[in-house]
Amino acid sequence: MVCVNWEDAKAYAAWLSGKTGKSYRLLSEAEAEYVIRGITRPSDPHPRWWFGNDAKDLCANANGADQTAAKQFNWDLKTVAPCPDGFAYTSPVASFRPNAFGIYDAAGNA
Repeated sequence: MVCVNWEDAKAYAAWLSGKTGKSYRLLSEAEAEYVIRGITRPSDPHPRWWFGNDAKDLCANANGADQTAAKQFNWDLKTVAPCPDGFAYTSPVASFRPNAFGIYDAAGNA
C-alpha cells in the first residue's frame, strides 16, 4: 500500500475489523522487523538482510533503490544497490522470492 499515513492505515485496519468481524491491527515495530528479517531459528547467524549479506543479491530479492531507479531519476550510481532489479517504481506483487516465512514483498517495494 502506498500514499497512506499511519492514521489512514489504522483506520483501514479498524474498518476491516468491523467488516469481517475479525480483529486486525498494524504490526508493532518489533513485529515488523521480525517479519522482514524472516529468521526462523534464533540460533542462526543474523545476516544483514533476510537473504544474506551480499548487496549484489538485493535486486534478486527485493525492490529498492538500485541501478534501475538511479538511471530513471538521475541518482548517483554509487549511492544505490550495485545491481538492477528492473523496477524504477513499485513492482508487481511477488516479483521477488519470499523470505523464510513465505512472505513476499516484506522489505522494499513501497
